[in-house]
Amino acid sequence: MFGSILELQVEVKQVFSDQFSFIQIFQKREVDYKSMDKLPYVNSYKDLLVYTKSRDLSRKIFRISKDFPSDEIYSLTSQIRRSSRSVGAQIAEAWAKRFYKRHFISKLTDSDAEVNETEHWIKIAHDCGYMDQENTLILTDACREIGRLLGGMINKADIFCEKKPS
Repeated sequence: MFGSILELQVEVKQVFSDQFSFIQIFQKREVDYKSMDKLPYVNSYKDLLVYTKSRDLSRKIFRISKDFPSDEIYSLTSQIRRSSRSVGAQIAEAWAKRFYKRHFISKLTDSDAEVNETEHWIKIAHDCGYMDQENTLILTDACREIGRLLGGMINKADIFCEKKPS
């Protein structure tokens, strides 16, 4: 069903120095899925790749936003943290509603909207000088990857949606 999919697996290692921290990206891996049979079975939303990536994104944003100015605590800092955390929450809600395809898709589109909002706030933080170019690229790439995964789930909702148990 799928051709060869190049999956960029981003492993992030945070390195602390005396005055700043930086993030290193490494390891590219090609994953070949010839059929849906080779995809691992998912028992819970916690097993979804998109969910784990959304949690990683929110953790990275939390760490980076700790260095935002204190006068941004109730505006940019709060907004970027809330939107990034909402991505995973919407995925969890979508999973709970997977017995109803339209509800499932609706929650996934809400999650996708939160990813876009998060990407917007990342760009604003960069524009304001609160985030360096390297972190901005890492976080926006993560947002785009999550968006692609959500799009795939939306387009193949039938695979995820089950008949309601009797």
